[in-house]
Amino acid sequence: MRSLFINTPHYDTDSFLGTPTSIHYATALLTNNTNFIKDGTINFFEPLTQNDYYSNLEFYSINKIYDIYAFSSTSHSHWIALKGATIVKKHQPSSIIIFGGPHEDELIKAGLSEQTIHKWREFVDVVVKGDGEFALEWVLSNLQTNCVLDHLYEISSRINKIPGKGFIDLKSTDNNIYSFRLSGSKLDLNKLPFINWNFVAENNFYNYPIFKEKNNKVKKTAQLITHRGCKGGCRYCSESQLFNQRSVENVIQEIKTLIIKYDVKAIFFDDSTFTDDRKYTVSLCNELIKLNIEWGCLTRFDKVDTELLKLMKESGCSYIYFGLEQYDNDILNKIGKRLDTNKIDEAIHLCFLFDIRVGLSCLFGIGETNKIAVKTIMKVSQWIREKSVVIVSISANCIHLGTKNIINDKDKLKVTFDQEPPHKGFPWIAFEEGIWHHPEQFSEKYANFLLEKVIRNIPIENLARKKLLLNHVNQLM
Repeated sequence: MRSLFINTPHYDTDSFLGTPTSIHYATALLTNNTNFIKDGTINFFEPLTQNDYYSNLEFYSINKIYDIYAFSSTSHSHWIALKGATIVKKHQPSSIIIFGGPHEDELIKAGLSEQTIHKWREFVDVVVKGDGEFALEWVLSNLQTNCVLDHLYEISSRINKIPGKGFIDLKSTDNNIYSFRLSGSKLDLNKLPFINWNFVAENNFYNYPIFKEKNNKVKKTAQLITHRGCKGGCRYCSESQLFNQRSVENVIQEIKTLIIKYDVKAIFFDDSTFTDDRKYTVSLCNELIKLNIEWGCLTRFDKVDTELLKLMKESGCSYIYFGLEQYDNDILNKIGKRLDTNKIDEAIHLCFLFDIRVGLSCLFGIGETNKIAVKTIMKVSQWIREKSVVIVSISANCIHLGTKNIINDKDKLKVTFDQEPPHKGFPWIAFEEGIWHHPEQFSEKYANFLLEKVIRNIPIENLARKKLLLNHVNQLM
């Protein structure tokens, strides 16, 4: 049995690329098991473009190179995953299609745990939701011994013994769908193996251009996580508030492995809020000092202070990405951010003093007025002129399933990622998540208004989507 794990590409042509940590952590039990990786039993496909994705899937399925195709997708790549699955089934009907990844996890939170397999039962055979490590291992190991879907159903009574929180959905030969809950136990992340970086495409180490050598070449960079979940609970965010943390020793050991075995020169911590646990962050920084490696992270303005930033800098931190959203106290409170602009100003000033570069995300369509939006854009422009901020991403408030953006079940049914995105071209593609579902406030007229203000006041070289926006500006001139 040969399996192909696919990191489904996004629609966006100017997305910020990096290592698909989700799929590699989820498959670490498999890729560190010699019974699975011998003779090329497991392979990974991480296409950067849709053309590469579709053409290769067609080639693989026509030539029956793999028996199992496992797709990992976010909400924004879910439709592309579905189209890929239809291509595979068209040419190789006997193949087994497995779905998983962040989108399927969102369906659990939305109370739509079986939606994908019910709507697409012709093409999708198994869906893994939630903690995927042991669930995937169970599915793959049993298919290795008996590659028949009915066999999984016959032994499904064992699923509630599988460690982790989540579900396995199975399609039987009578085309009925059955959903089985995992044990519900909390995973001990320290007992899980590290990512097997031999399976990570080499170009992924260089797709994160934040850290550079003196000659301006991108440093070999690895992305990893110290914990799962986020304590924030912002209304627009689909991140789970169930917090599960690795030990400092476990994280440091993985970094040492990356340095010694793979010659990695920089680390980006891909946690939603790296400094969520201050005491933990201090302990980790004290260990990072000994490794002499450059690193960066994502976090919140209210989760840093003078002493912590000083220590972070001493331990190698050179870049922090913050979610600004809007520079307005009322809006920040409304979206559950629980921040005030004084704290934002303080954090940005401290990062400047400690020579830590700052990246920002601005989120529009969260109830701000035109006046507040312009105030936010002008404030960002000021920070860039003062060299306090180096990069900014402009994002549209995308309605995700399982978030507080969804008010009721009726709204839940309107938001689907099982079809082509509702918006295409400019101005939508200028915004992160711009092509998907938004509140009524984020209209085409409003998007054009914002885009004009951004282009007039923020240098394009400081925008995350600078290539796309530069082409757009040149076409207008």
